[in-house]
Amino acid sequence: MERIGSGNDPWGIAADATGAYWVDNGYVYGYVGASEPVWQQEIFAEGLAGPAADAVNVYFLADQGPGTGNPVPHLWDVMACPIGGCGGGPITIASAQPAAASIVSDGANVFWATGYAPNGALMACAVGGCAGAPTQIASGAVNGIAVDTTNVYWTTGAAVMTCPKTGCGATPTTLVSGLTYAFSIAVDATSVYWTTDTAVMKCAIGGCAVPTTLADGQNGPHSIAVDGQNAYWATGASYEAGTVFKCSVNGCCNQPQTLASNVPTVTGIAVGPSSVYWSALGECSECGVVTMLTPK
Repeated sequence: MERIGSGNDPWGIAADATGAYWVDNGYVYGYVGASEPVWQQEIFAEGLAGPAADAVNVYFLADQGPGTGNPVPHLWDVMACPIGGCGGGPITIASAQPAAASIVSDGANVFWATGYAPNGALMACAVGGCAGAPTQIASGAVNGIAVDTTNVYWTTGAAVMTCPKTGCGATPTTLVSGLTYAFSIAVDATSVYWTTDTAVMKCAIGGCAVPTTLADGQNGPHSIAVDGQNAYWATGASYEAGTVFKCSVNGCCNQPQTLASNVPTVTGIAVGPSSVYWSALGECSECGVVTMLTPK
């Protein structure tokens, strides 16, 4: 287990075949095998969220301050930096997205959530930009988002939904309903995975009569990531000592493996070909840390 970064508030992490990327207190960081981040880029914004990564770019959300409305949403820009560094400055993909959150990319498009439930929306834009006019893929509440080669998946709190990446308007498909606080979500070639208030679950991407529970009795599981063989997630609330777990996607008899314990406030988990990464706030306002575990 190796510390690959530290800072104030590392919030969210993404990984690709070469390294990991995270945001922290107005900066975007990239790590590709050095003892410390090999690049960093300051972003002039009130805050950053995300990130997501593909083979070319790392994507993130930049808070540009409050807009108008009731409740008043903050407006966020959808931005990108090349994975090798952002010396030329970030690229703006879409601007002034109200209450934007939960960004992902499939290499061709970027997807994110906007608005407040139940009046939110799932938006998309080509990674090279969309002339200021992102496409609304679906409407309604959107929490976490995941994407595969064909579809986009999201949680609403009470359900897991899916829709073709080209859009489905007001008629997305419900994969699973009757859930409690379904939030984090991930997908592999065969199944979609998500966390609830106490469990980690999965369902075939084509649907399932009853979802499979990988682990139950969990203390607020969140930040799920998968690699086709295993699922990874964290437990614990804000500024509470949590645990990073691992479980085979085929099940682990409700006995997930502990990868790290007593980790205060995990804010994201990402998985690469050989490593699993997580970001955490630490026990004080300037004690954040980013950790890599190899092999995973």
